[in-house]
Amino acid sequence: MSKIAVYLSVAIAAATLAVGGISWFYLDQSGEARTQSYLELAQTYTIAFSDRAALYLARGQPQDLGLLASTASTLLFGKVILYVQVVAAGELIVDERAPEANALELPLLAPPYALDRSVETLPDGTLYVDVKKDLFPVQRQDEPPLAGYVRVGTSLSQLQADLGVERALTLAIALAVWMVLLLCAWLSTRWLFTVKSIIRPVEPSLPVASIPTPAQGDAPASVPAANLRRIGQLGIDDVRKQVEVRGRPVELSPKEFDLLTLLCAEPGRVYSNEEILGKIWAQHSFASAQDVKQYVYFLRRKLELDPKKPTIILTVRGFGYKVGTG
Repeated sequence: MSKIAVYLSVAIAAATLAVGGISWFYLDQSGEARTQSYLELAQTYTIAFSDRAALYLARGQPQDLGLLASTASTLLFGKVILYVQVVAAGELIVDERAPEANALELPLLAPPYALDRSVETLPDGTLYVDVKKDLFPVQRQDEPPLAGYVRVGTSLSQLQADLGVERALTLAIALAVWMVLLLCAWLSTRWLFTVKSIIRPVEPSLPVASIPTPAQGDAPASVPAANLRRIGQLGIDDVRKQVEVRGRPVELSPKEFDLLTLLCAEPGRVYSNEEILGKIWAQHSFASAQDVKQYVYFLRRKLELDPKKPTIILTVRGFGYKVGTG
């Protein structure tokens, strides 16, 4: 095999790996970002609908929920609402469905209820997001709460179509770039194997012994260890977004990490629900104290030896939460 053939083979392989890798990375990141945006939009709508449904039930107007649910398909910026369910005191009050969701089995859920989101598949292969949200996130002291939840299914068909168009466009651009790289590689063979072949290599003027060698003391410094910020039993690396508890690494979600670092910003200080919502959920106007309570529960499950008897994330009744320094 000639040198030109070897060179072109290597160039083709390198161009294919580079263009394919960049295209795959872009599609993966873009698809994840688009999907997350759709899921958060569906969850935000469900939270808003849950608050409105709770208000209607508190006023003794359950008959208005049917009208509210039937107009849900005009909301959510044109996204398709497959079904809306409202359950209170173990009874199905509202069950509005689109025709394609009639065959879905949606059994009643057992309490306790909490905010939950999952991606499911219709019989025709269309993806949809199923979001469940409890009706009363804040328990009242003067009367027992009415146990119930709202369940909303939102089709992701538009998301799938958008991702398909983006995938086709990205592959077309990647193919064009790949062909340009191959053309450049073919044109460069004239310089590499024609012009360059007549250039005589210049011998080095310095003897081998005169070439300086690096001194032993010039070795590169080792990478410094992670700088952990210690608060009681916790160790937090703000740069690497890592957390240790009692010397054991713990994996936290971004929202859990943000909540923990906020509480650890001033150890011992009590943060109210309003302060936490303003800093952690600043862009989510429908977030409530129940969201704070839920993520505190998540943190305790991962950090505490006994989540029922916490020693790290402490509750100060009537005021909020703080981090124990002991």
